Amino acid sequence: MRPSAAMAPLLTAPGQVVLHVSASLPAVWEGAGTVCPPAPALLAGREVRCALGAGELPPCLEAAVSCMRPGERAAFWCAPACALRPAASLPELPECAADGVEWVVELQSMVQVRDLYGDGSLLKRRLQPGSGDFPVDCPIHDCTVRVHVTTHALAPARALMYDSRAAAGAPPLQFELATGAQPPGLEACIRLMVPGEVAVVVAAAAHAYDAQPRGSWPTPPALAPGSAVEWEVTLLGFDAPVNWHQAEGGEILGDALRAKEAGVQLFRAHSWALARARFEAVAAKLAGLRGLEAPEEGRAQELRCTCLLNAAAAAQRMGEHAQAAAHCSTVLHGLDAGSAKALYRRAVSRTALGLWAEAEEDLEAARAADPLAAPDCDRQLAKLRAEQRAEHAAQRAKQGFLLNAAAQL
Repeated sequence: MRPSAAMAPLLTAPGQVVLHVSASLPAVWEGAGTVCPPAPALLAGREVRCALGAGELPPCLEAAVSCMRPGERAAFWCAPACALRPAASLPELPECAADGVEWVVELQSMVQVRDLYGDGSLLKRRLQPGSGDFPVDCPIHDCTVRVHVTTHALAPARALMYDSRAAAGAPPLQFELATGAQPPGLEACIRLMVPGEVAVVVAAAAHAYDAQPRGSWPTPPALAPGSAVEWEVTLLGFDAPVNWHQAEGGEILGDALRAKEAGVQLFRAHSWALARARFEAVAAKLAGLRGLEAPEEGRAQELRCTCLLNAAAAAQRMGEHAQAAAHCSTVLHGLDAGSAKALYRRAVSRTALGLWAEAEEDLEAARAADPLAAPDCDRQLAKLRAEQRAEHAAQRAKQGFLLNAAAQL
């Protein structure tokens, strides 16, 4: 997806920085008059304003600056092949730098711009830094966040669509990430912010209010379909999720159960993709748990089974039967070999995939595992037979057509 003209200003500055830079020969060369005068300064200290990612600095210098924080001062050595490479923001260094350069750099300020998908369709520019370290102090994991948001349409003119601060003393927006409460582009950028940070997000319509699958987010009434938008976002805070590496078993399982219930609510709201992602994430985290006591380990295994089967049901609603069957097989082969629900759901997906013999075996096993499932198994078996007959009829019709065509040659 190519960025629109309205989004171009952000693209021209992938990361604006202000540096104080000086360069000299490495200390080992000081006094080696046969190579250079003693303690030569190759580049006197100067202020440099440039954009990272635009080829304005030597690659080694740009790589180092990319790892620095505002206010940090660092010294490092650079190989000659890179140090002597021409750069738009710096003069060429003299030939006596052929054995390497020692740089001293202070990152005075930085305006960071992230191109989240690498195609210019979703851009985040930090206006004001917050408190905390990236990414450990960001709401990367699903949690409740509190933000203020201002929404502008980018075209045909930058028009205000929504402002959460419009009313005096208005409370911030509060919502849980990964529940479809806000467009995915906005949520993706909020996950990369620290508390107190203010950022501008520019999003193409596909990441904003036209995103699919459609969530429950409200669309500004005056915003036309297909519109790119600009959000100004302030992350006020978020509820830190439970740290599974430090919490007790009961707290971990309680957190997993809450996440599973959130997935159930998404499923009931027909948000299949979000529900499936929530179930799969919980199941994956439970699979990695170690050191639980026996009762807690049993509860964790039972909860993982439930999440995998719910993920299978969501995948079936999306028509992704191969993945649904795989989730059911994980339950049957490693968690509960006699699960009638896993057998039945795998039979449904195998029927959709045309694996009729395997589906029939699953239905027979489900009936044996739980006699109460017999009516459902019978209905699914009747559907399987009907699909077999329809497929055989289609094949016979195709063969008859080919034979008639051959006879007419």
